[in-house]
Amino acid sequence: MNDTDDFGLAIASGAVQPRGRYENWRRLGRGGTATVYRVFDAELNYDVAIKVLNPDVLADSSLRDTMLRSIRSEVLISRLLRHENICPIHDIYDGPRGFGVVMDIVDGVELRQWMDANRNTLRDTAPDRLTLLKHLTGALAVAHTRIVHRDLKPQNIFLRGGDIGRPVIMDFGFSVLGAKVAGDFLEAYTPKYMAPEQFEAPETVDRRADLWALGIIAYELFTGRVPPNSLQNLLSTGQVPRIAIENIEPPSRYNAAVPPALDRLILQLMAYRPERRIQAAAELLDALRVVELLSEPGDPGPTGRRDGAVLICGGEHYLGTRAGVGVLPNELPGRRIRLSPFLIDPRPVTAADFAEFVTATGHPAPPLLDKRLASAASHPVVAVTHADAQAYARWVGGFLPTEAQWECAARGGVPFADYPWGAEPPGPTRANIGRASTMTSPVGSYAEGRNPYGLDDMCGNVWEWCQDVYDDAFYRTLSKDSPDPVNSRGAGPRVLRGGSFESVPVQGRCAFRSSAPPGERRSDIGFRVAYLPDL
Repeated sequence: MNDTDDFGLAIASGAVQPRGRYENWRRLGRGGTATVYRVFDAELNYDVAIKVLNPDVLADSSLRDTMLRSIRSEVLISRLLRHENICPIHDIYDGPRGFGVVMDIVDGVELRQWMDANRNTLRDTAPDRLTLLKHLTGALAVAHTRIVHRDLKPQNIFLRGGDIGRPVIMDFGFSVLGAKVAGDFLEAYTPKYMAPEQFEAPETVDRRADLWALGIIAYELFTGRVPPNSLQNLLSTGQVPRIAIENIEPPSRYNAAVPPALDRLILQLMAYRPERRIQAAAELLDALRVVELLSEPGDPGPTGRRDGAVLICGGEHYLGTRAGVGVLPNELPGRRIRLSPFLIDPRPVTAADFAEFVTATGHPAPPLLDKRLASAASHPVVAVTHADAQAYARWVGGFLPTEAQWECAARGGVPFADYPWGAEPPGPTRANIGRASTMTSPVGSYAEGRNPYGLDDMCGNVWEWCQDVYDDAFYRTLSKDSPDPVNSRGAGPRVLRGGSFESVPVQGRCAFRSSAPPGERRSDIGFRVAYLPDL
């Protein structure tokens, strides 16, 4: 069999490859839009893959010329993509068998086959799955500088030699298909991995549709299940499910190796509204680099216990803000102070932690604690008064941090740092703030927002009670090098720090000061504990 055989649809749309260059055509597979062949390239003396559009795809003559020009354009772009996890495209095929692209042969298996074969080893193979996710994200970060895939799915991801650590994304050259394909455009996609906007407003599709697909793949990869917000039933229902990510079971429910930070990243990729998703693959890759899988089932690390607390060295620290545009009066003046060494919990106290305290001591439970234990045990405890927080802190041998201790701990040792991680404002991979979520998240869900001291959730999730009575002018009463400042004079509102999921992002700044009456019970107020170090 050779290239001169009368097979398929011939397209008179320009120059064709020399007769006889492509020989020994062997069909590898057929999909809704194209058929793939393994072909011997007689000129270069090696096998290549040629993916040829199926004849029915080009049946609509009104779309054909436009589509072919688009494919040519995107193939030229695809040829510029050079990444070990992207299948190289070499040329356009325009010959007796039809129209398509010439690309590398990838000897291996589809990711779908690997997932099916390893469905019972979710936890044991979690490190391999995380490595795969990083590779795919890195490839998208490169590809998205020039092109959007639009049909990312396990069937379009091949593993060289069956190795989960060597994935290759296929079909960037065909990424212009979809709505331009003749017939039902849904047949050009796999609805299971398709973003909502690809059905509801295809003209708006951008790289965030690929990130949605990556989220569905990641959820399935770590759980062996398809999330309920997948469009897998779209062909039968004609409706896009609109499920808040807070109402989706996190991957950790099905895979004990998944930490809260990875839960949050995967779920954030699948937000219904594109603007609420992680916005760029490069941003996601940065966040994935700091994710650490759990070695013990269901153990997110010590919380609310002295042996897990972080030591903050004593000495010189900085409080408040230097004068400038947008600085609030209660943050001035910026002062150098001196603190004695102290320990502080790396994360806020959780609902499960507080329930243990209630059981052990008989302390009254805050409202809805039982309900929170059923669905959000690893989230911060909320609806606790200042007195509740103090009682818990005494029970574990600690105290509520002073306002100065909290602020200096949040800055991670960086003088006048704006946010725990630095100067950049919060984003969906760093903090649960700015209504990125409609409720709290499990503690430690934002590994990229962890500060240099290793403290989580110092920005967003819940406001945190501090010891101090709030005084708008307190910083103005301090002198240079004041030792261990704390305002314990009088009664009235108590200091809150850090912002919450409901706060505007600027309220998550390290220096932002707020307050509430000490008896306040709110769904966005929690706390963490500080301790004196051993002598």
